[in-house]
Amino acid sequence: MLAFFLPILSVAGETTDNQTIRRQTDPLQSSSTVPNLTVIECSLGLSVYALAMTRFYFALSALVCFFTGSALATEKNAPIQHFQGTIGKDLKVSLTLWTNQTEEGEQLRGSYHYQKSGIPISLDIGKDPKNEDQLIFIESTGWSMDGDQQVTGRWTVVWKSSTITGTWKTPDGKKSLPVNLELSQPEGSVSLDQIHLTYEVKETDQVAPRGYQRELTLLTAPENEALSRKLLELACESYKDDENRVPANFNELKQAMRASTHEEIDAEATYVDTYSEHFSVRMNESGFLTLENSNYGYSGGAHGHYGSQFAVLDTATMTVLKLTDIVSPEKIASWKSLAISALKKSRAVPQDAPLSETGVTVEDYTPTPEDSWFLVPGGIGFYYEPYAIGSYAAGEYEFILPWKEIVRDLKPGTAVHKLAQKMTGGS
Repeated sequence: MLAFFLPILSVAGETTDNQTIRRQTDPLQSSSTVPNLTVIECSLGLSVYALAMTRFYFALSALVCFFTGSALATEKNAPIQHFQGTIGKDLKVSLTLWTNQTEEGEQLRGSYHYQKSGIPISLDIGKDPKNEDQLIFIESTGWSMDGDQQVTGRWTVVWKSSTITGTWKTPDGKKSLPVNLELSQPEGSVSLDQIHLTYEVKETDQVAPRGYQRELTLLTAPENEALSRKLLELACESYKDDENRVPANFNELKQAMRASTHEEIDAEATYVDTYSEHFSVRMNESGFLTLENSNYGYSGGAHGHYGSQFAVLDTATMTVLKLTDIVSPEKIASWKSLAISALKKSRAVPQDAPLSETGVTVEDYTPTPEDSWFLVPGGIGFYYEPYAIGSYAAGEYEFILPWKEIVRDLKPGTAVHKLAQKMTGGS
């Protein structure tokens, strides 16, 4: 029945009681970031029929519901930026900033690490409500079982083009240190940009919206064509065709995303079929690039599913490393006590408490080569999505084993082993 309805056209930005028109752009139609496809949100009203220069109204006296359909396609680009400098007089740090796309719009995110330790610390970033020229960075190491954020510091800074300056304070505000950072690529890093794509087709009646929404934030290396191809390959995994082939180039990827939102919409559905992937960087230095793909999907039911996958890339060889490339399965299993201790610390659970106090439900937990892992300057991290080792309500688990605890177990002669030796002073 919906195919019977003819679209209503109007000049962009004009609004009447029966229609709201919104112009958007389709990056599929252009190889540049300059869009050229008008996508129109249209509505059908009752008992009105009129014709004007650029406006059409159609009335259907038998229509018993109010329907709104929309299609949207956008492409946004943003660089990932690295800063280096000091907190205090001589505490050398590296900071990474990137942009997340949320329902509320673009959100600045970040992490930093002390160069001596190499363990990343997450940053929640927002504007200072008392001074719009300043930013507030809240640093934390995770969440307790009671849902309390484990805040370790607060930054109040001013970001001016290539510099970030301000003050770092302890959570209680009793200690403060100056922050002085400059835009700078770490040694052995690569320049990266983010490209954010959105495709959606939605219908809305008096019950609920329905349709499809697909989002993807992928990474590209403007100065490294081979790396850009590898990053595109990783981003295309979720958009294989019926013959299990991944898109061969950027335009084919956009075509696949667009096609996934143009399937027939179930008229009985009461939800929008949603899937999003956002690639970001956990490590970009010393010849290694650790990518995190944070994803979310919802196709009906009590709740959506979310989680992350990681890829550790050796930028010299363009190969994705496996954990067993750098450490044997037997050594990984021997990290059991270290991993349990780190799990407890990540949830602010006392070390003498049973592991079950963290929400872990698997019996005899032991890390394995098949577990999701990632590389950071200061060690090897493990990640578990909801349901992997605990309930959905327990959420994600993540911890990092520092080099000083595991360097002796690494396979000698590998690039990772050399990095670990460098970070531990050659031990």
